[in-house]
Amino acid sequence: MSPIATLRPRYREVGRLRLGEAVAGPGGRSRPQALETWRLTSPYADPIAAAARLWGGTVAEHDGVYDLVTEVSSLPVLVPDQDPLEAQWLEEWSAGGLVRRCDGIAQVSGEPCLRDEDPPGCRCQPTTHLLVVLPDLPDLGVWRLTTRGWAAASELPQAVRLVLHLAGRGRMPRAELAIERRSRRTSGETQRFVVPVLRVPVALSELAEGSARAALPAGVDPETGEILPDSSTASEVSGPSAAVAPPGAAQLAAAADPTSPPRRPGPAAAGDASPSDDEGLWEDPWEPEAEADGEGAEASGSRSRDCLHLAGTRTVVGARGQRVEVCVSCSRPVEVTR
Repeated sequence: MSPIATLRPRYREVGRLRLGEAVAGPGGRSRPQALETWRLTSPYADPIAAAARLWGGTVAEHDGVYDLVTEVSSLPVLVPDQDPLEAQWLEEWSAGGLVRRCDGIAQVSGEPCLRDEDPPGCRCQPTTHLLVVLPDLPDLGVWRLTTRGWAAASELPQAVRLVLHLAGRGRMPRAELAIERRSRRTSGETQRFVVPVLRVPVALSELAEGSARAALPAGVDPETGEILPDSSTASEVSGPSAAVAPPGAAQLAAAADPTSPPRRPGPAAAGDASPSDDEGLWEDPWEPEAEADGEGAEASGSRSRDCLHLAGTRTVVGARGQRVEVCVSCSRPVEVTR
């Protein structure tokens, strides 16, 4: 949500997707004609040229607008976050533009909706807008489809809501925008028309599964929901291995050199023998020379002077021959309460 109360964020419009075109009719007047393939228009040449290479057709230019009737009836799209119902109205248009807008009962001006007697009903037509991203074309923005059919008005917003809900918040699902030819028989006559439909190229279970995986925090098994052990912690607890040095390896290596001064473990990684910036600050030198009691015993209630690990302790021999209990995770001295 924008911090500016009067500002409404919007996507940049790259072009339009169209279901028909104007053709010459009786008396020289143009009339709309439905197409079986998608038509793209844009003021930008590059995306239209790329669309022609991908989906066929010949590019035409009229008054700075590039026009392409493709050879495909289905386009791969991404569906950005939107709610088509927010911009859906009943509208009446003329050659001069928008005449009125209503919700079927009242106009936005507050006047009652104008209704025809034959056929009875509101004289306005439903207007539905759909925004999609064409990921195979250059430029950043959306392509807008505007349709004035009743079937699209009823189905398209629900399809968008369903696919966005299954994909999960913050995700832009892949889909296919297709032209579907339909027919119906009314008063003994068969009417044929086209409807834009939104399809998903994968099973809905896969779409929902992707949403569930995206919603899981890091370190959770998507199959079982169990928390996965941290790889660094697991390697420390499992003990020495060829790939990972055991805790305290740096200190043991340093203690093998009698000239090595006592050193306090710093932020260096396990197995790194480089001295820390805190070297020599300990009052009690405790650097281990060798382990006295093997792996060490678990100590309930153990507490380190400088760490919060409660994994357990082990006994080592310090540089001056003293026996010291150290944490098995970080090799720091521990005061043990058994």
